[in-house]
Amino acid sequence: MTLDRIIAQSLIVAMAIACGGATASAQTYPSHPLHLLLGLPPGGAADVTARLLAHGLEEKLGQPVVVENKPGSGGNLVGGIVAKSPPDGYTLLLGPDSLFVINPHLYASMPFDPLKDLIPVASLVNNYYVFTVSSALPVKTLPDFVALAQRSNPPLFYASFGNGTQSHLGVEMLKQIAQFKLNHVPYRGGAQAGMGVVSGDASLTLGGGGVYPMMQSGQLRPLAVASRERIDELPGVPSVSEFYSSYEMASWQGLFVPAGTPQPIIDRLSAATNEVIAEKTFDAKLRSTLSGKSYQSTREQFAALIKSENEKYGALIRTLGIKIQ
Repeated sequence: MTLDRIIAQSLIVAMAIACGGATASAQTYPSHPLHLLLGLPPGGAADVTARLLAHGLEEKLGQPVVVENKPGSGGNLVGGIVAKSPPDGYTLLLGPDSLFVINPHLYASMPFDPLKDLIPVASLVNNYYVFTVSSALPVKTLPDFVALAQRSNPPLFYASFGNGTQSHLGVEMLKQIAQFKLNHVPYRGGAQAGMGVVSGDASLTLGGGGVYPMMQSGQLRPLAVASRERIDELPGVPSVSEFYSSYEMASWQGLFVPAGTPQPIIDRLSAATNEVIAEKTFDAKLRSTLSGKSYQSTREQFAALIKSENEKYGALIRTLGIKIQ
């Protein structure tokens, strides 16, 4: 037997062993606890989603799902951890849209490529965002706040839950459309940004589930929702588009795994996740905390959305001239 033939046969055997090992791994998956990571601290909409999903996946997969909060660098920290984890389906990412459609344009460099190094498993949630101010601030409507901001010198401050997040860019979009100035103060989460407004360190924030308890307690006053239409959970609160017709801010979260994860494992995770988010209790709990509403699509539709939104936010960030080193 020639050397070339020996090498060829060895490669065939190696490939067969590898495929057989992947199949066996997928058939027994999962055999031990999973870890679900997210880049925001406890208390916000992403954390609510993560814990609801973890509970549901535990029931569907028969293994514990441990939620780990790892805030930092606008989601780049946790995204990098998951991207560099073994592609075996045991390390999952609850990924916000900002990591995939904003950060690649916003950061001068990233330690990984989210569009190549992370694979979408399932869409999860469409988030709600609401412009809120401290109840002590003498404004009742969004135009009232804009008028106050336009005459304030020096400019007022606004709180976001991180550089490059929708909470950041959503206010920057409003500033551009309504023509006023505000200085940005980034926090490490939505609840923290809300408390920054309550304490008087900032005058405005754009948040969701993280600020909802402060709205319920009367510490924060909602001025307008960022979606195109009003939301059922806040029927008396207008949308920004009622005052500024070109404004719309949408946001989503999805489940991702490292590139290279075997397709049967992705399929298993996808099926289990879609079963969880299809349950009425999942959607009801999201809505009850103003964390958003369930968002179900095919993986192909989800991938297409990521691509189109990446292009949209790339154009926006270039227009605004925002860059983070």
